[in-house]
Amino acid sequence: MSTHSTVHHWVRFRRVCRRHFRLHPIRIGGPGIRVYIDEHFMSVRKNMRGGRVRRRSVWIFGGVEHGSSHSFMVPVFRRRAVDLLPPLRRYIRPGSNIYSDEWRAYRQIRLPQYRHLMYRHLTVNHRHHFVDPLTGIHTQRIENKWGQWKSEVRRIKGVPLRQLRSRIAEFLWRERFGDDPFYHFWSHVLELYPIDH
Repeated sequence: MSTHSTVHHWVRFRRVCRRHFRLHPIRIGGPGIRVYIDEHFMSVRKNMRGGRVRRRSVWIFGGVEHGSSHSFMVPVFRRRAVDLLPPLRRYIRPGSNIYSDEWRAYRQIRLPQYRHLMYRHLTVNHRHHFVDPLTGIHTQRIENKWGQWKSEVRRIKGVPLRQLRSRIAEFLWRERFGDDPFYHFWSHVLELYPIDH
């Protein structure tokens, strides 16, 4: 198989991953379930005319569900409360217990109430300890997730800006369906592109 056709197949694979999550949006947490949130700073490549490469900084906001390790990751170009609240509401179910560090944007987020379900927000101060000795609150699960993501970025030798969302979709897809990727991939292909009889 030529290099060109191999690249083409991988682009198609990532397209299936993205379309799957459009049909089945990621939602984690729920009443009483812990979700660990954090943001990760990374630099991405932006190709310019003449073959020049410029680096651009991007923040990725993410969360991990306790127990399943299912997660969400979404690029955000700023990490203000107003930028983080929409993805938080989109990806985390009401009633979740949200654990974070004490980054000031998290303190400014006013979590909404949904009927009788309320988000509960608990924090740990990383200046003093990684695990709060009184409450046991920590963000190590999301830190581990960033470690896995960084390993993936190193493996593929960096991520161009135009591929960032599709690379994240592939990473999250493998996280969910890595136990039997061949079966899940083809079942998702059939769902997205049904065969007409």
